[in-house]
Amino acid sequence: MRQAFPPVDFDELVATCDLAHLSASAAELHGQAAGLHLMPPVMPVEQWITMIRADAELTQPLAEEDQQLLMNLYQHVALALEQTDLSFQLLLPDDDAPLSQRLDALAQWVQGFLMGLGSAGVKNNQIHGEVKETLSDLVEISQIESSQIEGAEAEGEDAEKDYAELTEYVRMAVLLLHASFVSGATAHG
Repeated sequence: MRQAFPPVDFDELVATCDLAHLSASAAELHGQAAGLHLMPPVMPVEQWITMIRADAELTQPLAEEDQQLLMNLYQHVALALEQTDLSFQLLLPDDDAPLSQRLDALAQWVQGFLMGLGSAGVKNNQIHGEVKETLSDLVEISQIESSQIEGAEAEGEDAEKDYAELTEYVRMAVLLLHASFVSGATAHG
């Protein structure tokens, strides 16, 4: 049985990103970690942290507690994706955050996810049918800007419902892609 890693708190990850001067947002890092875990073999966590440091053009190592938080995040994503109960959740701002902030974070999460998927080595010739359509949808979602969505600041019941549906679509898309790529890698491995 694999070791359980506690989930990472969104606000704690935001603070780490700010204090460590990382170029990626908290949502983007979680999405990136998820994307990296879709295509075996999975990038080692140390390589991912090196990639994060390079993206932020950091010349100094991360503080031990920041590095530990990122390692915990990476391992927690791996465990959550392996669960058969579909319990994997996107790491996004709480529901009490303004809707515009949550929409922007969702777009950043998907951008990170797509970047992680690319870094994992997914090639266009590996993408067909429903997987290709799902990835196309995710590309569109990654380009959402809250300022473009009429009523994003209205915070009305319909806007909240739409956000919840969009978030659930992304979550289920990740699980579908995980199942597709892992089973595909197993069949071809």
